[in-house]
Amino acid sequence: MRPSTSLQVARDMRIRCFLAAIALLCVCSAAACGKPSSTAERTIPADSGPEAAPPADAADAVGTPRDALADASPDSCYRDPYLPNHYVAPCEQPAAQPSCSNGWCAIEPGCFIMGAPWCEWGRPKWFTDPVQVTLTHRFALQQNELTQGEWLDHGVPNPSGLMPNGTGDCIGPDCPMGNITWMEALAFANLLSASEGLQVCYELEQCTGQLGEGLECDVARVAGPSVYECGGYRLPTSAEWEYAARAGTKTSVYAGEVVEHAQKFECFDDPVLSPIAWYCANAGATTQPVRHRKPNGWGLYDMIGNAVAWVTSDGVNGYGDGPYVE
Repeated sequence: MRPSTSLQVARDMRIRCFLAAIALLCVCSAAACGKPSSTAERTIPADSGPEAAPPADAADAVGTPRDALADASPDSCYRDPYLPNHYVAPCEQPAAQPSCSNGWCAIEPGCFIMGAPWCEWGRPKWFTDPVQVTLTHRFALQQNELTQGEWLDHGVPNPSGLMPNGTGDCIGPDCPMGNITWMEALAFANLLSASEGLQVCYELEQCTGQLGEGLECDVARVAGPSVYECGGYRLPTSAEWEYAARAGTKTSVYAGEVVEHAQKFECFDDPVLSPIAWYCANAGATTQPVRHRKPNGWGLYDMIGNAVAWVTSDGVNGYGDGPYVE
């Protein structure tokens, strides 16, 4: 059985955008979550992300003493923990304020530092170095992960359920949609667009299987010059997702810094993380119904925990040195 997957929908004020997520009950920072898994068959072009695409090893070319940094505390950081290697002032964004209606929240554009601060406790070593990214367009993100009830409303089989090891999805109309592939996320975005008479954002070719039953395609491309030109639903880019998840904060999660723990890979009840996220310490073996943890500054629920998001920028391990404009 495939890893459990759930969806959250986003849309631009000109473009309808949609976000899919793998339901993994884990502790992860805003920088580490939202990254898609890499698959060689998938061919989303580089212009679906920032203006320039870095080489695959760009994140390793910075020359940072990573082994030391990965275990350091921000209080003992040898440099400004938030500034990237290449920074152009000013880098500003509006204060995050909830502006939500009918299950959608407006996200105002701005500049932010994407990635994990250099000395953040438990930061990944290889692909989340800070980089300056400016978002130039206003967009809206669905206030919660797409639910199984919303999925079933479109007449698609529900693949949500448990994996052989007993972990996976809760089942119910308010539970996050689960157990779908990245290609199914794109196909469902197209289905949403078609249902409202909008332009589909993805061209899927050489596909096998059916939506909700393990759909896979050898080729997926943006239907147009870029995702920003599409008038239908789509996945957000990695930068859009992290910008929305951070909601103007620089800490490891939007509620503050998670508590340092002696054993990095041991599950523990974190007083900062638990009020905002479902994860191994409070969720049990399955995902949980949406909107039961505290939202972030934009009014978005479950941006940390409960599910790890699929995004448009498939297979990109960080954006390199930057700065970038998206």
